[in-house]
Amino acid sequence: MMANPPFNVDKVDAESIKTDRRLPFGLPGVNKDKQVSNGNYLWISYFHSYLSGKGRAGFVMSSQASSAGHGEKEVRRKLVETGDVDVMIAIRSNFFYTRTVPCELWHFDRAKPAERKDQVLMLDARNVYRKVTRKIYDFSPEQLADLTAIVWLYRGQHERFLGLVQDYCTGSPPRAPPSPRRSLPLKLSSPPAAHRWPSSPQASRIWKPSRPRSSSSSPRPWPNGRTPPTPTSPIALPWRPDSPPISRNSPSRRD
Repeated sequence: MMANPPFNVDKVDAESIKTDRRLPFGLPGVNKDKQVSNGNYLWISYFHSYLSGKGRAGFVMSSQASSAGHGEKEVRRKLVETGDVDVMIAIRSNFFYTRTVPCELWHFDRAKPAERKDQVLMLDARNVYRKVTRKIYDFSPEQLADLTAIVWLYRGQHERFLGLVQDYCTGSPPRAPPSPRRSLPLKLSSPPAAHRWPSSPQASRIWKPSRPRSSSSSPRPWPNGRTPPTPTSPIALPWRPDSPPISRNSPSRRD
């Protein structure tokens, strides 16, 4: 499961959700108006309750959720005691296109091995970023590969880590997911300028040189078995190669 819920939803009616079976850890705190003042842990409880015995979840959450007190602190304690919280990564601000708030990545794993049930990997990646524009930051493919390698080692996935090291040694580009900004893959029909491979790792994997058409290949047939039209008279063409040049002072463009 992957999700990006809205942050810090307030004024949730506590009476309508107090018996919800999807909230096994209880409500994160009710004010005097019988409302939940912050719904972050409502979302977190929902995600956890929807997982199967081997389910995994990854979602974006407000950075306030990991340090909130009062009722939210109690829900967080019960959630951690289940042993299903696997990885938490803190990310700096300006990673959203429309918001500047910092966030955190939460990862649940209901099938976490017994030797890691009492462990939670917490990464502070607030100083790891690439500046895209003045207001937008993201992870470069190399930074994303480094963070992923740390998670692989924590989970005991040494084969995947060794494969990443081999890519570094052979000079292969880091294996990163495609950019979310590109909805469709870009296919270039001709090589870039000076016949160089693109500098971007994403573009180098997408670009495929087109196969040259053989001179003996037959032309593409016309629809319905028709043949291309041919001019039957010189008048059918507005200009012929053997006709004299047309000047601006000519009374007519057809002689």
